[in-house]
Amino acid sequence: MRLIQLRAALDVIQADFEDYLLPNPKRKTASQRWRDRLSTDVGQQDQSRIDHARTLMAKSPSTYKDVLKSDAAMLLICQHTSSIRKTGDRSAHSYADTRDQLAKIQGELGTLLSDPVERKGMSDILDCLSQRFGS
Repeated sequence: MRLIQLRAALDVIQADFEDYLLPNPKRKTASQRWRDRLSTDVGQQDQSRIDHARTLMAKSPSTYKDVLKSDAAMLLICQHTSSIRKTGDRSAHSYADTRDQLAKIQGELGTLLSDPVERKGMSDILDCLSQRFGS
């Protein structure tokens, strides 16, 4: 279940980035548009996608400051199809309704993800998304 929630959180932040660049009421397709935008603009190489994404998001709200600085988070956000997305695609798309639920997911990252870059990236993404719930 937690892997499904991680995949959904990744989808939400990718949609946020795309909606920042080109607001669209069809939110469900925004994360796909984000990944397609990077593919069209710079291709499939991860570092090129990350560099381009940072350029695109340079004037974005301060909410994204830390996640944009995180190489691990940006790798996950910019990959066309991450292993987290592949795993989560097998199930539903809900990640959390409260800050406490996000904290529980974050506390389990060490057991859910073996790759340290993925763990760091998802931790940074969940920190960013937790701001939606206020203090």
